[in-house]
Amino acid sequence: MFKKLHFKSLLLLAMMVMGAGNAWAEATTVLSWSRSGTNDTYTTGFTFVKNAEGKTGYYQDGSGTERGLMLYNTSNALFASTNLKITFTAKLGGGSVKNPLDNSVYVCFVDKDGNTIDGTSQVVTTKITSTTGSEFSVDMPSAKATEAYGVKIYHTKESGYNVRYFSFSLEYDAVVDVTNVSLNKTSTTVYIGRTETLTATIEPSNATNKNVTWRSSDETVATVSNSGVVSALKEGSATITATAISNDSKSASCTVNVAPVPKHTAKFNINGSVSYASFEEDENIEFPANPADIGGKSFVGWVNEVIEGSTNLVPDFITSATMGTKDVTYYAVFASSTSSVVEQTEKYGFEEDDNTSLWTIDGPVASTQKFNTGTRSGYINTNNTYVTFNNKVKVKSFSFAFTRTSTNSNYNVYIETSSDNSTWTPVETYPMSGFTNGSFDTKSHEFDGKSELYVRFHCYNTTAVRYVDDVTITYEIAVSSYSDYSTSITVPITVTAAGYATLCAPADLDFTGLDVKAYKAIETNDGVDFEPVTEVPAGKGVLLKANEGTYAVRVIASASALTDNVFVGVANAGETINGNNGNFYVLRNASDGLGFYKVQASTYNLKQGTAYLSLDNALAKNFIDIDNTTSIGLIGASKNDAQMFNLAGQRVGNDYKGIVIVNGKKVIR
Repeated sequence: MFKKLHFKSLLLLAMMVMGAGNAWAEATTVLSWSRSGTNDTYTTGFTFVKNAEGKTGYYQDGSGTERGLMLYNTSNALFASTNLKITFTAKLGGGSVKNPLDNSVYVCFVDKDGNTIDGTSQVVTTKITSTTGSEFSVDMPSAKATEAYGVKIYHTKESGYNVRYFSFSLEYDAVVDVTNVSLNKTSTTVYIGRTETLTATIEPSNATNKNVTWRSSDETVATVSNSGVVSALKEGSATITATAISNDSKSASCTVNVAPVPKHTAKFNINGSVSYASFEEDENIEFPANPADIGGKSFVGWVNEVIEGSTNLVPDFITSATMGTKDVTYYAVFASSTSSVVEQTEKYGFEEDDNTSLWTIDGPVASTQKFNTGTRSGYINTNNTYVTFNNKVKVKSFSFAFTRTSTNSNYNVYIETSSDNSTWTPVETYPMSGFTNGSFDTKSHEFDGKSELYVRFHCYNTTAVRYVDDVTITYEIAVSSYSDYSTSITVPITVTAAGYATLCAPADLDFTGLDVKAYKAIETNDGVDFEPVTEVPAGKGVLLKANEGTYAVRVIASASALTDNVFVGVANAGETINGNNGNFYVLRNASDGLGFYKVQASTYNLKQGTAYLSLDNALAKNFIDIDNTTSIGLIGASKNDAQMFNLAGQRVGNDYKGIVIVNGKKVIR
């Protein structure tokens, strides 16, 4: 919307620009002129010039020099504003309509001497044809307004032709001052090396100039760009301020605290064994190397939630991640795999959607002139052209379609193989004379599928025109299918009410943190010591101690060796031992109670999954006692041999229960 403004208002506006006030009036006309009859009316305080030659009248004619109207003053420059616009009314005054260049009309700013200001002259219209009057308008460059003292409208023309002007005015959008500046944040934390963008909001929303300047109170801590992007440099605090350009009394600030990037822990749980790594927030998380197979299951990926038990549903695997704002745990998933061999067929027919990543094309060019199937084939007219399958595979068959288009039957076509993709050997040779002139023939070679090879089509030619199409390979690939996905691989271990059992570990096991404890046996000069262990290798024997129940013991990829262990695991069904050929003890609950009894029989049947003691030295003992109430010492002793003393030093008999001293050692009875 544009409104009229006379010279007194202009003076008020000029004072406001110089800082006399901040509230703008809504009047928008800087200067104006109009003519009615022979009377000129224009803004008070301005000089009106009818034309450059000082002729009377409100029209311009002459010999092609610059002609027009000018309104200016010698003391007050126009003030800077936005969307400056000149509007004027003009008509064809006499003569005939000329071509557009003959009657182009211009407007420009002038200085206080009436001289045109460079860079302000603009074409308003290239042709005036109306004899009754037309209104024209043009936007003026506001950046030059501070240099301008007035406006000129003019044109250059041939003699005998004139343009009559009726009125003009210089107008601008009403200036709306800034009343408030606010930021989207009053405080924030930005981590070193990172950025954050602050946004300034100007009120009112229709303010003429919404631009702001940005400033940092400490540029060693944080800098800010002209668009409000804050860059954090070092630990500390800085105040970022946005100030309105048009009203520097209006500003807003944000306190920026610069801190080191926080780090959080990623836990990688591999079947209960946890490793740790620290990453900055938003940093890419680096996953560990793929774990080894465990308990006959293969690692297949990572998830962020425990799989309860196992499932045949494919989990939502996590292939990449960035660190968030808190610690995170990833669980390795293992699954049973089944491998099968399937045949895969790939074809290249020079079509637009063919998979070029599988093939290398050297020579043949896609052509629509001839084709065996589809809409294209490979056009050949050079020597030695190839179509090569890029992968080394167990080939079952290889074929191609081929034709020649002339009677030239020289040279050959080959199917060739290579073990290294470098040295090639023909396995089939096809003379050119064997192909039909003008129609496609298909050739193929069968392979045994046992050897991994590279295979290619090869045409040895000169400049005769040939076509190849539908190069096809069939090969065998091994495909693995997975089932029984789980994040925890365990085996059930059962201990009876007796509180003890022997075990031949079915896999590498880890007893860490479990209520069932494992012990290896170490032979001593006068008996056996039972020493606690946390890891048991597959096939090795140990003693278990626990309350009655079945325990889930974690399977691990590799357990530490059990040195000096005299337990022998019974891995297979039907195993026996001969008591006459060694010092063997088995766990039984017999006449002397629960303990290890010496095997006397020549053939003793062992139970699969258990363990027995095999001692190097013959002991004068038929029974090695264990007590199911404590694990202190667990040092074996015979009931019938050696004197025993309680902890008070008193001698006790074989019926004594508890901790006794035998041969200087504590023994549990």
